Amino acid sequence: LAAHVLGSVDFSEKGDDGVERTLDNELRGVAGNFHMLTDVKRRGIDSEVGAEAKPGTPITLTIDERLQFIAEQEIEKAVKAHNAASGSVVAMNPYTGEILALASYPTFDPNDKSKAGNDPARLDHAISVPFEPGSVFKVITLTAALETTRLTPDSPINCHGGVLTIAGHTIHDSHVGAYGILPMAMVLAHSSNIGAIEVGLTVGKDKMNEYVRRFGFAQRSGLPLPGESRGQLRNIDHWSGSSLPSISMGQEVSVTTLQLARAAAVIANGGL
Repeated sequence: LAAHVLGSVDFSEKGDDGVERTLDNELRGVAGNFHMLTDVKRRGIDSEVGAEAKPGTPITLTIDERLQFIAEQEIEKAVKAHNAASGSVVAMNPYTGEILALASYPTFDPNDKSKAGNDPARLDHAISVPFEPGSVFKVITLTAALETTRLTPDSPINCHGGVLTIAGHTIHDSHVGAYGILPMAMVLAHSSNIGAIEVGLTVGKDKMNEYVRRFGFAQRSGLPLPGESRGQLRNIDHWSGSSLPSISMGQEVSVTTLQLARAAAVIANGGL
């Protein structure tokens, strides 16, 4: 259970993955020593302690083993059901930031050291493999609009009948229908790409860049696990004419599952 979180140790009992690696110094403690006086046959005559051994620090994780077990079962089912190569899931308490489950599939057996170091199953997809988030990112776009513009959930948004050409690219809303005018709340409910772009253009690239970063994207969380990716959001000076429209609907940006969980927690807890 929680193989990617706990990690494993090598033949010398040194942590080589997970918290076993990042917190190895705390877990290991410090060896003690003592001095012994011996005779010519190396038999002990007297001894004294040179330095007391210091045990490792006990560490308690926020992982809820019941939720972790279910998360691992469900992500395996989902990966197999959709013929995917991998998958990950993060469950978080939105009010404290505590991670209750962090699962990545495929998984591995930490007790099997034969593949350590080159086993692709050891890759923690939840924190190490960024991906393009797509439509879930529209929450960030609409949040930025609610905070920085005069738009409200009822504001009319022109969805251009389901087709929009901007910066030389044609965007379609064929998967949600050819909408004309939608209230901004319905842009999110129907996951309209064009509506999200219109909202993003109202926000502007400076505020969009600011809010994407304020939500924790393009930066590491500081989680004590090795290999965490910061994802990718290009410096605003390198944005092209299509960058703001693309980012508004969750493209041209890459995120990790953990970053998405943190962003969702901001919405769930009221903004913190």
